[in-house]
Amino acid sequence: EKMLRRAIRVAPLKGGRRATSCYNQFRSSSNVAQESPLSTLDPPKIVPVTYPKVFFEIRADEVWLGRVEMELYTDTCPKTAENFRSLCAGDRGLSYKGTPIHRAFKEYLIHGGDITAGNGTGGKSIYGRTFPDENFSRSHVGEGVLSMASKGPDTNNSQFIITAAPRCTNLDNKNVVFGRVTKGIEVVRKVAAWATAANNRPKSRIIIWKCGEVNPDQDLRVS
Repeated sequence: EKMLRRAIRVAPLKGGRRATSCYNQFRSSSNVAQESPLSTLDPPKIVPVTYPKVFFEIRADEVWLGRVEMELYTDTCPKTAENFRSLCAGDRGLSYKGTPIHRAFKEYLIHGGDITAGNGTGGKSIYGRTFPDENFSRSHVGEGVLSMASKGPDTNNSQFIITAAPRCTNLDNKNVVFGRVTKGIEVVRKVAAWATAANNRPKSRIIIWKCGEVNPDQDLRVS
């Protein structure tokens, strides 16, 4: 019986290898796998997109209503975002400074940015009178969506809208979304709810008193 047990313990496997040597080989290969350089690599880091930010300071007649900060989607709409950024910074001879919010719709949106006529009939971009729709990849979902106001396909200039409702998806595929409000949505709501006259024009003169780019420490440019 002892001889039989000993024969079972050391019985050679196919090819003349012993079970004990097979086990040792398995242990050795496991150690190699654990020490592989690939197992010591750090997982890839996800770097969040940093969007440029701009701001408006808004007044109604001589009353300061507050400050609105917006981030611009330079990843999906770089050309549209750059037009708006430049008009806030005033670094190409055109600026939103002193221009009115010429239409207000309670619990819906505000409309401004006519830098030439001030009433919605004008406007001008940094690329010329108008420029094409960049894309419609983003939707008007959530308060504070920033998009272009236009008179039809490919007629963007300086005019913009900012939503004051949770959903304005009726504007999708018509108005290019290129940013959103990050601070001051209460100011947008206040302007949207302002008393209006004919054609939803505010009874007070509501203007962009100051505008510029935002820096984490200070305002980079103020037009």
